[in-house]
Amino acid sequence: MHTLSFLLLGAFLFQESASTSAVLTAALDAHFSVWAIHGIFLGATLLDIVVGYGIGVLLHGRLKHTKAGHWLKAKADGFRGSVGKQGERVALALYSPLFFPFSMPLLPFLGISFTDALIYPFLGELLLWYALVWVTVLGVHSFVADPKLAPLIAALVSTIIFTGFTAFHRRAKKRNL
Repeated sequence: MHTLSFLLLGAFLFQESASTSAVLTAALDAHFSVWAIHGIFLGATLLDIVVGYGIGVLLHGRLKHTKAGHWLKAKADGFRGSVGKQGERVALALYSPLFFPFSMPLLPFLGISFTDALIYPFLGELLLWYALVWVTVLGVHSFVADPKLAPLIAALVSTIIFTGFTAFHRRAKKRNL
């Protein structure tokens, strides 16, 4: 059980869908507590946010008077002016899961408060990433009876879904340019 706890913690810290789906499926097959899984997700995600934002604050203090710091501030001000505070919060919830946890250090450069950085990316992670991983795992778990095969199929299905979302995003981005 301790090995599964560490595997889940590692998977939730890096939040890569294929490995997380495989570990989550293995945890369910081993009758690991669902509440413990949720607790590990909560702790790992909050740790990612706090540490990532803290790293961003340190980097921002060192780099805010550089060319890159001025460029990021100008981009953030332009974005904030076009969407407003509520649009910024929606964007945090929608786009943070795409680049999580690597997007967290950028938030201080964009002038986003710690409170907003804690709440909205967490909601995005919970609804757009964690829920989808659970849907994938439970779907595979209900159709595949072999406990050794289910983690592999969960990882494969998760990779296919992620690849489809990436292709859709690239296609949509090309049409807007």
